[in-house]
Amino acid sequence: MKNKVAIVGFDKDFIDDASDVLSIYGYFSLSDKCNQYDYLGNHHKIKNLPEDVSIIVVFDDISLRKKLFIEYKDKLVGYISPSASVSKHAKIGIGSVVMANSYISSDVVIGNLSKISVGVQIHHDVTIDDYNIVAPRATLLGKVSIGSGNYIGAGALIRNSITIGESNIIGMGANVIASAKNKVKLLGNPARSFDISN
Repeated sequence: MKNKVAIVGFDKDFIDDASDVLSIYGYFSLSDKCNQYDYLGNHHKIKNLPEDVSIIVVFDDISLRKKLFIEYKDKLVGYISPSASVSKHAKIGIGSVVMANSYISSDVVIGNLSKISVGVQIHHDVTIDDYNIVAPRATLLGKVSIGSGNYIGAGALIRNSITIGESNIIGMGANVIASAKNKVKLLGNPARSFDISN
């Protein structure tokens, strides 16, 4: 029997991949996306879900992810696409999603409520903390360490042994060759750091 889930956010790539595996009860979003699934209202209505319906979070709002984890930890379920390659020696936290054609190598640790998008490559001994979004086709090479609440843009490359702090934005296609602390934007090739703490 398929797990019955409500989706928080609407991600077409996720829906296309998961609809054969999960029984989708409906979705929460800021607006009705006009599709075949029931629109359940915004995230404030999650409390009205039946007891037997779990939630999967697929939207990219990091601050809201943190709030939902605190409020609904017991209702959260994760998802690993059947087409993802995930090492048996990897650990994936509560409510995290690994989407189609992604590769998760050995001894990778992914925290709670993180989203690994389509075609992401995560190599050996990488640690990714809670509430991170890794956009399509990003690559994290071996022994990278990522703090909590980061957005890693599509096609970004993070070199071996780099440490990234918390609440950073790594731009699309950025080539990160130096470590970064907290609340910066990393853009370009090689990536340059811009303060976003104000």
